[in-house]
Amino acid sequence: MSVTPKVMHTLAEERPEDTHGSPQHEAPILAAPLEEETSSNIESESEAGRTVPRVTAPVDGPPMSRTSSEEALNLVPPESEKITKSMDESSKTTSPDAPTLLPHNSGATKIPTALLKEYARNASESDQREHNFYVQQLDSQLIFAGIFSAVVVQLIPQTYPMLQVPSPNASAIAINAGFFGSLVLSLCTAIMSLQCRTWLDGYQAYRLGSCDRDSKDALLEACRIRQYRYRGLVKYKILDAAGGAGPMLIYASFVFFFIGLVVFLLTLHVPIAIAIIVLLGTFLVGHVLTSIIPSFTTEAPYKTPLSQSLGALYRGARKGQMPSRQLNELAEAADVRKQQSTLDREILSWLAVHAKSTAIQESAKEYLVLEREPVV
Repeated sequence: MSVTPKVMHTLAEERPEDTHGSPQHEAPILAAPLEEETSSNIESESEAGRTVPRVTAPVDGPPMSRTSSEEALNLVPPESEKITKSMDESSKTTSPDAPTLLPHNSGATKIPTALLKEYARNASESDQREHNFYVQQLDSQLIFAGIFSAVVVQLIPQTYPMLQVPSPNASAIAINAGFFGSLVLSLCTAIMSLQCRTWLDGYQAYRLGSCDRDSKDALLEACRIRQYRYRGLVKYKILDAAGGAGPMLIYASFVFFFIGLVVFLLTLHVPIAIAIIVLLGTFLVGHVLTSIIPSFTTEAPYKTPLSQSLGALYRGARKGQMPSRQLNELAEAADVRKQQSTLDREILSWLAVHAKSTAIQESAKEYLVLEREPVV
């Protein structure tokens, strides 16, 4: 549809102009409402038997200019194209003052940079110290499990033919159950040690020491990742598995092995078997005592994974709580507070004797005199 000269002349007369001859109102018409606007602003009138479109101004708005009417009739919104193009360009370009976004949105924080740096330093040292401790323990378990498995494997060929008879006796079943059970638990210890080692290495894969500490955003993101991983490490008891599961499996492997060994010796030579039983019994009594004593006193130095577990069970049962190694630490801290005065005097006594500096020794002795306690 085109605009006739008559319509253009009518538009020129009805269009108000300002003092400079330019239209007072010229708003861009967007592409979405073009169909409605053209249908509402264009009325049909009959001239000499033919229909001629007549453009009128919007009801609630200013009169349409000639340019606007032409754009509406031709359905071409150049102004909207300019707006869209401008928006596209602004989305592609970034202002020099705009912040650089990290791969992970760091978000706002009230923690000052100094505290973040202190957290990064202390957390890195703590993680490295714990990682080295548990890795050494796991490596020792792995080596021991390998050697012990090699010993058990040498005995199994001597005993498994006992099971190949039509009706094996109880001794043959007990012997092979002991040796095979010991071998399986030993191999499980090795696998568990490797798995825990992999878990710890995965935790250490993202280190705080490698982050850019000059950038607060990068430092904050690194601290958050470390705390998130550490929370998972504690929540899923990875450290307990690394420190306690391996030794417990080794203890169980020993039990199976000694049962099989004793029964095997009883079938071969009773006096030798009795001697072995006495030796094993003496060792077992001492081991049980040293494992139970720390449950009743935190001063006992017999701290092993087994004794820690027994102590946690005992203290948890007394308090009606779930067993946790934290209960052992809380009990020890309470005992230290009860004896703090005695411990302070013992600290001074130790310094008065073992300090390398003579000045430190003399100073410790002076404090002991003030406390009216002799040097021990």
